[in-house]
Amino acid sequence: LQRCHHPNVKRLVRKKSCLLQELRYITLSVSREAGLTEFVIPGNVCKQSYSRQKMSAEPTSQHNSTNVVTSEQFRLQLLDQIRELVWSLTPDGKRVVYLNNAAAAIYGELTPDLMENDDRWLGVIHPDDKLFIREQLNTIQDSGGFSHHFRVLRADDDERQLDAQFLLLRDHAGHPAQIAAMAHDSSERIQAQRSLTEAEAVYDALVENLPIKVLRKNKNGRFVFCNKTFCQALGLSMEDIIGKTDDDLFPPAIAAK
Repeated sequence: LQRCHHPNVKRLVRKKSCLLQELRYITLSVSREAGLTEFVIPGNVCKQSYSRQKMSAEPTSQHNSTNVVTSEQFRLQLLDQIRELVWSLTPDGKRVVYLNNAAAAIYGELTPDLMENDDRWLGVIHPDDKLFIREQLNTIQDSGGFSHHFRVLRADDDERQLDAQFLLLRDHAGHPAQIAAMAHDSSERIQAQRSLTEAEAVYDALVENLPIKVLRKNKNGRFVFCNKTFCQALGLSMEDIIGKTDDDLFPPAIAAK
């Protein structure tokens, strides 16, 4: 049971429950839906002892084949539910052989074309990023994988920012089989950073040119910012003020205030 990741089983293990009927239901549902080929109920879990049971993913006389989900189908269904982009390429990195549902939000109307033509997925990458990815794909059999941030150019002129990881997968004989890749769409985060930087630049320009003295101190009373008006009043540059305290800049009587 510890090897099973079904949430209901994990809950029962944590509570050390011995509800036989629920365990039997979970056993059957996990094996049928997840395509497990083996599931064990130890005898010390329930009052009634059970031997090792083989739960085959192949259709049987008791179960209709339409109700059986293979392990491969289960994995693909899981991949289609996650928000990150997941895709796989041929060993040469030219053709896309799999894309999960997250691709539609990133590539838009270009998504159907990505699996139909060689190098199509590379064609929608920003020119400044494309050369590096090509070079890394050409050497991935030696490196085993790489990470890179690149931009995707959509048909609607929108630009998506991806943080991607590429990994070479090999078959049992050690030959290159596929290149697996996963990417996180960081477009919103990067846009938020840009907006914050622009807002800070506007704020700094505004404060710097105010005709009143503006300053900021940390919790230890040291100056961390002051505008031009404050510097002119003290006859010092900002570099001479930052990091100092009132005791460093003013006579004791004024600093005490």
